[in-house]
Amino acid sequence: MYKYVFRQYIRGRKALIKNYYAVGTAVLSVLAFFVYTIITGIQNSDITPEDNIIAICFTACAVQLLCIVFQKTPVFMFHPAIMIHTFNTERFRSMKAFLFLKKIVTKLLISAALCLFVYSFKLSAMFFMSTAVFCSYFLSCSLLRWAKCNGKMAVSLCFYAACSLAFVLSFSFTLFFAIALFALLGAIVIFVSRVDIDWGGYYEDILYRARINHASNHNNIAEMQQITTEHVANQKHMLKLYHLPIKKSNAILCKAIIETFRMSKQVIIVFVMVLAFAIILNVTNFFWSIPVIGDPASAKIIGAFCISIFTINLKEIYSKQIRSLWDKHRNGLFIPYKSRAVVFSYAFICCVIVTIVNVACCFILGSMIYRAIIAVVASNLLIVGSIFLSKQNTLTNKIPLLATNALFFATSWLLF
Repeated sequence: MYKYVFRQYIRGRKALIKNYYAVGTAVLSVLAFFVYTIITGIQNSDITPEDNIIAICFTACAVQLLCIVFQKTPVFMFHPAIMIHTFNTERFRSMKAFLFLKKIVTKLLISAALCLFVYSFKLSAMFFMSTAVFCSYFLSCSLLRWAKCNGKMAVSLCFYAACSLAFVLSFSFTLFFAIALFALLGAIVIFVSRVDIDWGGYYEDILYRARINHASNHNNIAEMQQITTEHVANQKHMLKLYHLPIKKSNAILCKAIIETFRMSKQVIIVFVMVLAFAIILNVTNFFWSIPVIGDPASAKIIGAFCISIFTINLKEIYSKQIRSLWDKHRNGLFIPYKSRAVVFSYAFICCVIVTIVNVACCFILGSMIYRAIIAVVASNLLIVGSIFLSKQNTLTNKIPLLATNALFFATSWLLF
């Protein structure tokens, strides 16, 4: 069994390298250049990561909170065949211990790499102590995410708040607070060991991941879409259509609201990261020492580009939902509404989200009020018009599409 799984893993990695060699090389090259630029810029400036260790801690806390709340990938990944083969045997406990040890080693390596960067690649007592603190915090959050996946969200968030407080205080005041963090890690280990695991749901998750990875390794896009469609259809949703005050006049609007709440959490995280990068780049001086992106003029262009990317992709999500609904109508599903009502219902939700984001960016960036008002009105008009044209497949041509995207960039530029 183990020999078969190992051979399958090697074959999958060979297929992955064969199918994505060019893309992987390009991504790694860009990533290496970006990391080298950041490290070189920091070394040539007066800013040192060690002096900004508190900001790094708060960033780590924010990232871990997003992982605990939104990430659905199982923390410990069995191979489905190994789980079925060892589930009712003593070897299953050994496999769980092996996965836990693997998680410890992974978090230790990540923490060591981060602390090497913070302390300028110098080994010291502070480096080793900080590595232990980071490793304990990351491991605690991973275990809390495992508990959250098994129905312990409230308790996991309480433990997260305590761990984050001890983690930040360890670097704010004294490392003696690390003792409290180590004690919390022990309590979390005991708590997680007593959580009832939904092994049936867990097996469905790892089986879904294994099927997706196999299709991805062999570049089988059709199979990936089929697996994803089946997985989404079988998901349980908290918000249903009958939970809203639905009437004939607002049925499409209620459907748009539900689809908004069911938007992929990964997409939401990407949107938040893009907007946060645009704001941090233009509000703080963290990137000022880095060539190109540290220049104020370049920072404004990049910030406007990030906000326009958010607006364009959000608009495209709702346009895709409208096209999907109207394709069903053409194939026989009766919709007692005109196309204009459908477009305006979805566009209304999109405009509300974009308006909230633009107003928030206006206050954070200190934009002029009249420029912000023009940006909000113009972006909303562009959203309604582009969604209506997209529904009629008018924006399939590259020239109108590029022109519309350029106008979105111009409206985002007004915020700076």
